[in-house]
Amino acid sequence: MPKDLSKDTHVWRVFMAPHVIVSGLSHLRNGFVFFFLIII
Repeated sequence: MPKDLSKDTHVWRVFMAPHVIVSGLSHLRNGFVFFFLIII
């Protein structure tokens, strides 16, 4: 049972990874734009 659960968790992690990366990059870009506007 724990084996199946860990396998499902791994699949879920792999499935969620792109979404987390895209979200992080979007957040980073927004922060960079904000920082850029403050400097200018």
